[in-house]
Amino acid sequence: CGAGAQMPDTLKVQNVGAAENVITVTGREEVKVVPDMAQIEYAVYTREDTAAACQEKKANDLNAAIETLKGTGEEETSIQTSSYGLSPIRNWNSDKQEITGYAMTTSLTVSDIPIDNAGTIITRSVAAGVKGTNSVSYFSSSYDACYQEALKAALAVATAKAPALAEGDAQTLPRAGHVEDSG
Repeated sequence: CGAGAQMPDTLKVQNVGAAENVITVTGREEVKVVPDMAQIEYAVYTREDTAAACQEKKANDLNAAIETLKGTGEEETSIQTSSYGLSPIRNWNSDKQEITGYAMTTSLTVSDIPIDNAGTIITRSVAAGVKGTNSVSYFSSSYDACYQEALKAALAVATAKAPALAEGDAQTLPRAGHVEDSG
């Protein structure tokens, strides 16, 4: 699975027999994973005088952002609105604290981005009017396979420890009665 982010896993193997005849061993292994995918969460911010005008402008801004993202080759199924909020803007210097406008922030999450395209997508999105990037997360498309690799390696470590513990306690070692993933 290569070098990069670590994926630790701990596996506990236990011979569960008679209460006085229990051997518990723990195996821990790490598999390093290189991120190859990204997820970007954008903030699309709009401010207008009325709530209706703010919602209308927000819809236009959001559609423009989505079209820009689709224009970079992103699949529509990878683009998702993940939060939506409308708030009044108040004049706090006034005794009446009157409403002077409305602001909307919508989070737009784009997932399954090949890591080599992330910078270009961010640049084009900002040029298209996206006002901010809330977060960029990196992950590996081979996570599941690497996790399985870490589990197998942890089991091998635990299994190698068990005979020495049994021999040291003058016990025979039957097949493991309980295996637990605590990762």
